[in-house]
Amino acid sequence: MIVGARPRLQQIILEIWKPLTILFAWDVAVTIFHRFMPIKEPALPVALFGTAIALFLGFRTNAAYARWWEARTLWGALINASRSIARLCRNVLPAGPEAEAIVLRQISFAHAMRCRLRGQDPTEDIERLAGKEAAEVAAERTNRPNALLEDMSRIVSGARADGKIDTIQQSLFERVMIDIANAQGGMERIKNTPLPGGFEFMPNFFTEPPRVCRRLFGLSYAAMGTSSSIA
Repeated sequence: MIVGARPRLQQIILEIWKPLTILFAWDVAVTIFHRFMPIKEPALPVALFGTAIALFLGFRTNAAYARWWEARTLWGALINASRSIARLCRNVLPAGPEAEAIVLRQISFAHAMRCRLRGQDPTEDIERLAGKEAAEVAAERTNRPNALLEDMSRIVSGARADGKIDTIQQSLFERVMIDIANAQGGMERIKNTPLPGGFEFMPNFFTEPPRVCRRLFGLSYAAMGTSSSIA
């Protein structure tokens, strides 16, 4: 996977120290305000906002997890297809430059796909793994992983023209490369299609008012009001 198994403490601190500092200062100010100016507020609006927050956050969490799970499945399919094409090169193609070139380009494809999803330049990785010629061919295209895949198909077609494999064996290679292309398209779709704007706007819309009310007025009165209404 792209992310690590465990988040680093330094990374967590860098991400949250600014909002935590602002929140701490706000909490101190609200505590002082509430201590000297106690105000009672009705409990019903807080309960209504809490229900709306739970619904929208539930929808957003489910959608985000579905995207993550689909991306994980697609990357796993890419790994399986990479193993399959390496096995075909070893057992179907005769030993020679074609088999090595396809395997190295497939390894470069995985790195190029990683860089494409992260918005990075894969030229250095492609040149290091597949050679300068492959890197120059890929650099001419906007979609460099797809350029590497087409280069692999070209090598397979050349091996078929030279009589090193037959049409059935060529179709086996093409079938695996179709699976690779499908996985690539799925990952690019996930990257280029964000969550609907409502999943971001509505939770914030229903979260901000009760958050301000809680910090202005406190939750103790709401709890007391709820307990008295139940009694």
